[in-house]
Amino acid sequence: MKTMKHATLLTILLCLVCFSAIAQTATPRTDFSFTIGTVFPGKIQAAWHSDFKPNETFDFKNAQCLLIKMSADRYLLPGLSIGVCMNYVPIKIQDVNSLGIEDVTIHMGEIDGTLKGRFQVSKAVVLKPGVALGYRRTFSSEPNARESGFCLNAGVECQYHFGEKYFLLGDLGFFTQPYGGVVDVVYVRAGPVFYAAIGFGFSL
Repeated sequence: MKTMKHATLLTILLCLVCFSAIAQTATPRTDFSFTIGTVFPGKIQAAWHSDFKPNETFDFKNAQCLLIKMSADRYLLPGLSIGVCMNYVPIKIQDVNSLGIEDVTIHMGEIDGTLKGRFQVSKAVVLKPGVALGYRRTFSSEPNARESGFCLNAGVECQYHFGEKYFLLGDLGFFTQPYGGVVDVVYVRAGPVFYAAIGFGFSL
């Protein structure tokens, strides 16, 4: 899937950008943030086998839906942090009747480890490109819609700081799932599925 390859290449590029930020200075110890936003419609594929042969692969989409995100980033170096991120998305899945499932809302929970760079654009503005690797799990009353998988995400935060401690932020990025599925039933992969969010945070 070409879009998945492009998303992976972009993620690698953002990872390199993160490392290029090591020389930045004047960094807080830890950033904590809370954002709320929207997940845009994106492509999801399911197949009976892991090779996703075209004649055995089903394509469907998620509807636009809510995103709630919480993050904590610990700076090991002036321009480089590692951290943890938790995402919650109530996803409305469409066009899954071919799998014997009615259109259904599933609740996606995700926990990721993150790597982010930090670029001080001005006294008040900070850019933080980053990548995230983690575990995704969905919950639903429909047994065949309960799946888990490996997630690979990337994005860029723009922070506007008020003094030394508090900031507002915007966050743009995408989610992918290179590998996952329902055990002994179906394999699932997804992405890139784009999102946009706004929120607030503080530094300690």
